[in-house]
Amino acid sequence: MMIAALLVTIIGSTLPAVSRAQVEWKDRYVTMAESDQKNPSVAEPAQSSFTIVVWEDERYGNRDIFIQKVDKASGATLWQPDGIPLCLVDNDQRNPRAAYDSLGGVIVTWEDCRDDAQNVISHIYATRIDVATGQLSTGWQQDGDPVCVQEVPCLRPRIAGTANGAFIAWYDSRRNPPDQDVYVQYILSDASIAWQQDGKLVEVDAQAQEYDQINPEISRDYHWLEDANNNTDRCGVVIAFLDRRHLSAATNEPIWNVYLSRYDWLENPGYEDIRPPEYDQNQINHVLRTAGKYVT
Repeated sequence: MMIAALLVTIIGSTLPAVSRAQVEWKDRYVTMAESDQKNPSVAEPAQSSFTIVVWEDERYGNRDIFIQKVDKASGATLWQPDGIPLCLVDNDQRNPRAAYDSLGGVIVTWEDCRDDAQNVISHIYATRIDVATGQLSTGWQQDGDPVCVQEVPCLRPRIAGTANGAFIAWYDSRRNPPDQDVYVQYILSDASIAWQQDGKLVEVDAQAQEYDQINPEISRDYHWLEDANNNTDRCGVVIAFLDRRHLSAATNEPIWNVYLSRYDWLENPGYEDIRPPEYDQNQINHVLRTAGKYVT
């Protein structure tokens, strides 16, 4: 039987050395549990002294979600050997992603097929772990809290941490099956849902609604805004997604283009459905980063 172990390597640089990276340590085991471990992801943004890794784990048969904290200086694991289980319910849990809030926690989201033995209808779930202790945070349910439980496949969640929670985006076909749409939710560090139930639809032009919007990537918007009480710790979210409304002039076949939308913490749009690269070819494998008031 083939078993896939999960390993991690840190590449660093020694300042003031210029234009040279060095391996601080490599191939340290995060887990050597039985069966396969797949689709690892590192919590963002990077922390100075540790890294938190989440992954799919098949040690108990179906796919479950596990988490581990790794010391950056040595590569040693800091929580229980082979990781802490975040969700062990029936059927598959897939595609975990993680992000830190500013209150000492890490919020993890994933696709969850607990209500479908065929592992087709996946909901979006999330949980929060205390970074210092590795324990489930107060107010959160064992095995995760529901973020979206629409009876369609809810796919490819992405997460961006905030001062008091996280934005989570995914896509599903609830509005007009089989057409896919992007949705986003704001979940707070106390497990409460800040936006409308099952997420806010990322709006597109009316003529584009019959076409697919998929594969969101999201980033916290660091262009700080004041609320009515002059609080300046409120932020928004920028969402990049793929859209197939356009046809190639050369082939008359549908092509994928990258679009952008931005919302503040109260669901209000800053802009929606913006097409940055207007080229007559596919744009895929997009990555999103924000810095101040700029998006790349």
